[in-house]
Amino acid sequence: MRKPDWHSALSLYLKTQARRNFVIGSHDNFTFTAGCIGAMTGTDPARGLRGKYKTDGAAIKLFHDLGYADHIEYLSHGRATIPVSFAQTGDMGILGPQRVAGIFTAGRVLVMADQLQYVPVDQVTTAYRVT
Repeated sequence: MRKPDWHSALSLYLKTQARRNFVIGSHDNFTFTAGCIGAMTGTDPARGLRGKYKTDGAAIKLFHDLGYADHIEYLSHGRATIPVSFAQTGDMGILGPQRVAGIFTAGRVLVMADQLQYVPVDQVTTAYRVT
């Protein structure tokens, strides 16, 4: 469940992340999206996983060892799929073949690629309700 103050908690988290540089394993697409979810719900899906990988190959192995195909499958596990057109601020969006996760906010999706950036909603192929 989202915390009663989830909106302000998400805003605060986003402010703390805005100027951080991309670092695989500590500030990447997975850890950023997980941190957003953690700010809203109080349960950070990346807790205990940050710093456990330093390459893409090591990340894939980590998620395979946990029983998931990748970070997207891990983050979406147990979340309800919703139509992209129904997604609201705080929901999670997945961008097409790139397999990039992000958080819906301000009518766009915020993702961590090489840096924090907004992506148009029309690039989202799947959305999940974050509760």
